[in-house]
Amino acid sequence: MFNWLRARFGSAPRVLSMVANWLSNAVWLFDTKFLTLTQQAFQQNEVVYACLRLLSQSVPEAPLISYKMKNNNERSPLDYDHPLVKLIRRPNRLMTEYEFWELTTLHMGIVGRSTWWKERDFMGHTIGLWPMRPDRVGPIYSDTNDPATNVLWGWSYLCPDGSGQISIPADDVLFFNFPDPTGESGGMVEGYGPLQALARQVAADNEATKFVGALLANYAAPTVLDGL
Repeated sequence: MFNWLRARFGSAPRVLSMVANWLSNAVWLFDTKFLTLTQQAFQQNEVVYACLRLLSQSVPEAPLISYKMKNNNERSPLDYDHPLVKLIRRPNRLMTEYEFWELTTLHMGIVGRSTWWKERDFMGHTIGLWPMRPDRVGPIYSDTNDPATNVLWGWSYLCPDGSGQISIPADDVLFFNFPDPTGESGGMVEGYGPLQALARQVAADNEATKFVGALLANYAAPTVLDGL
C-alpha cells in the first residue's frame, strides 16, 4: 500500500495551497510591505477593501469607556471632562475618536501593528495621540541590561519629506501588534497582519481579474498567431 502511495504521489511531502506551485515565484506576486499591500490589495481588490472597511467601521461602534478601579475592585467610570476621557474623545487635532480607531484597525489589518506617538505639553502630560504610518516607523532594539530598555529603546520615524529619521523614546510611543514570531524580539514588538498572510491569494485574484478583463476586451476570443 505504501509503495503504491509513494509511486502515485512521490516521496516528497505535498502541501495544499490556493495558489498553484508554478505560480509561487511568478513575477506579478507582490511583497508584503505596507505600501505595496495598501496600493495593490486594499486599493485594487474589491474583496479586500470591503472586508477591511467593514471591520474598520465596526470596531469604533463600541465606545471606549475609561474608568478607575476602587479598593473593592469595582469600576467607577471617569467624568466626561477627565483628561483621559477628553483625550480618547479627541485623540488629536485632525481626528475624531471614530476616525482614530478606524485608521488603527486598518493598520492592524494590513500589517498587524499600529504605532502612536504621544504629543506632550510642557508639563509632560499627554495631550494628543498620533497614528504613524507603519512603513515609516520601526523599532530601535537595545542590548543593555537595563530591565526597562533591554529589548526596546524606542522607535525610529522616517520623515515624509525624506529629510531624515527621528528617534523617539519608548515612553513616547504606544504600539499594538499581532505578534510575528520571526521578529527580532520574537513577536513582542514586530507585527504580522492578516493581509500579509493573504498576499499570494490576493495577487492571484488580481491577476485573474486582469486576465478576464483582457479576454473580454478581445471579445472573449483567444489571441492566435497568423499563419497557423
